Amino acid sequence: MPLLDRIIEAVSPETALRREYARARLDLARKYDAAATGRRTGGWSTSGASANVEVAVGAQRIRNRVRDLARNSAFGAAALQKLPAKVYGPGIKPRLVVEEGAGAEGTRRKRAAESDWRAFTDNSDPEGQTDYYGQCYLACRSWFESGEVLVRLLPQPSSAGLRVPLQIEVLEADWLDSGKTGRLADGGAIIQGVEYGPTGRRRGYWLYDQHPGEQIAGLRGGYRSSFVPASDIVHMMEPQRPGQARGLSLFAPIVLKMRDLDDADEAELMRRKIAACFAAFVTRESAGPGTPLAAAGAVSTDASDRRIETLAPGMVQYLEAGDDVTLATPPNADGFVEYHTAQLYTIAAGLGLPYHSLTGNFSNFNYSSYRGAVVEFGDLRDHWLWHVIVPALGRRIWQQFAAVQAVLGRRDPAAPYEAEWSPSPLRMLDPGKEIPPRVAAIRSGLKPLSADLAEQGEDVEAILDQYRADNEAIDARGLVLDSDPRKVSGAGLTQGRPAGTQLPPTGEPGSAANEED
Repeated sequence: MPLLDRIIEAVSPETALRREYARARLDLARKYDAAATGRRTGGWSTSGASANVEVAVGAQRIRNRVRDLARNSAFGAAALQKLPAKVYGPGIKPRLVVEEGAGAEGTRRKRAAESDWRAFTDNSDPEGQTDYYGQCYLACRSWFESGEVLVRLLPQPSSAGLRVPLQIEVLEADWLDSGKTGRLADGGAIIQGVEYGPTGRRRGYWLYDQHPGEQIAGLRGGYRSSFVPASDIVHMMEPQRPGQARGLSLFAPIVLKMRDLDDADEAELMRRKIAACFAAFVTRESAGPGTPLAAAGAVSTDASDRRIETLAPGMVQYLEAGDDVTLATPPNADGFVEYHTAQLYTIAAGLGLPYHSLTGNFSNFNYSSYRGAVVEFGDLRDHWLWHVIVPALGRRIWQQFAAVQAVLGRRDPAAPYEAEWSPSPLRMLDPGKEIPPRVAAIRSGLKPLSADLAEQGEDVEAILDQYRADNEAIDARGLVLDSDPRKVSGAGLTQGRPAGTQLPPTGEPGSAANEED
């Protein structure tokens, strides 16, 4: 031990211990390149702030910039159109779970629940512009754009004339009062408009009485926020860190890159415009009468009365005696296409979208690479669906729907009233290649037919009931179709008919005599 450390240890052992601990941490940090300091990391500014502090500093500005990209950037607009369309699609539909052995009564309850759910979804929008699935699509788009979205549950009085007196309202994240932050006397806290109880459970939200960016005459200024219980609000977001109260836009890592790419596109367009401006310049020995280009009003000036010169394709400019013109040669933008493509790959990766989905460019794709990109995106889609969208836009709203049903006396409050959710499947890329493996798995017993139907978002019981009705109608007419696995094998060979099958008289369509012919 160095002499100085021995002296400090004799005088103050606690101080010596802190020095030894700090020295040990420094030695450990030097063993990790990521923790080293030097020229490589000299400009790397990092923060140890909590998730809520980081979100509070930048969320609103990022949100506004993403909205600007959605308005003015082709790829920003494309991303915000395709992400909700591919993730949420036409909708995620619930099916009431009926206990096994419920029989006809279970089927009746299931059909009644489906009928009431359709009555709710058709009239869920207070504005009457769309339905529940359209509202959920809008909520998903706002979530991708802003990182969070609010859905207010609105039970309605019987006077509203609704079969299911429940509606929902989609609100942008701006409605949350971000300035509402602080500790509460009961041990709870408010973090950027989200109120927590003493146990850390969300208790409610502080919402403005109108959108703070509204500029309709008579609605500006005087915004106030009020407390809304958590039972009335669905706050959809994807936390990136434990304890995070507010969401951050999915576009945050690539906002600047998208902006820079648009600037590069504009610069390349301007370069090409300048290169296209072939012009002729004529110098005269002495000044003559003015040319039309030099006529009054033909010269443009800026705010400081400085003359603005312009070039136009095919122009002929007369110069005065002694005038000289030096033209800049626009540089060639070699490699611009490669640069542009590489940036779009980075942007697509940041959004989780396949490159071809973001750009619409399929030039370098074959079936295998295309299939791999879709499968990879499917994993991310499943995460978003089952960890964010279904819990927020599915189960929470279904719970409110179930509560309303109980109040109306349409179900037993003590009986389970749970739902299974079926997202729409991703579209098949090549049915000729994708269907045969599914058929083989079902025929070999590796996969039940019901499981495959459920994966396709179908109501299994409804499909099987339709199969039975169709088969009974086909058998009643004595028909044998090569699509019927009960009668025709996968190789096209006729199989034994079920006992009791009635065949039509010989000579009629479907008879054995005609089959032999």
